[in-house]
Amino acid sequence: MSTEHILINRAFSLKVTDGWKDATVYRFSAAEDDGVRDNIVVTVDHEPTPPGLVEYAETAIRVLGNTLQGYQELKRGRLTLNDQRSAYEVVYRWQPTEGVKQYRQVVFVVSNQAAFTIAATFTKKTWKMRGTEIGKIIKSFSVPSGGPDD
Repeated sequence: MSTEHILINRAFSLKVTDGWKDATVYRFSAAEDDGVRDNIVVTVDHEPTPPGLVEYAETAIRVLGNTLQGYQELKRGRLTLNDQRSAYEVVYRWQPTEGVKQYRQVVFVVSNQAAFTIAATFTKKTWKMRGTEIGKIIKSFSVPSGGPDD
C-alpha cells in the first residue's frame, strides 16, 4: 500500500510506500541584509513524545540548552496565537561559530495528532528591523479545520 502526500503549496505529489514517515520541514526566508538571511522554519512531528504542550516544549528546550554552544535563554512561557490556540515559546541566543551570535524564537504548538515547531532565526540587527513582522507571522500559525485537531 502507498500513501500520497500532497504538499501545502500543491507544487507536487509523491507516493511513498508503507514504513516511510512524513518528516516535513518548511523553510521561509526573508531578504538578505548584511549577508544574513533571516528565516522561519516549521517542522511537523506526527508522533509527539511527550504528547502534552508544556511537556513537549520543555523536553525540546532541554535538548537545545544541552546541545547549542553558548545557549543563553532570554524568554520562556505560554503564548496565545491569533486563533486563540495555546502555544509555548522560548527565545534564546546562541553562538553557532566563534564570534557569531544568533537569536532564535521557537514556538511549539501541539494538537491531538501532531506537534508543530515554528523557529525564527535572526540577528540582533535584523530583529530590530523585522521583529514585529516575525511575531505577526508566528502568531498567524493555525491548524485548519480538518487538520490534526479535528
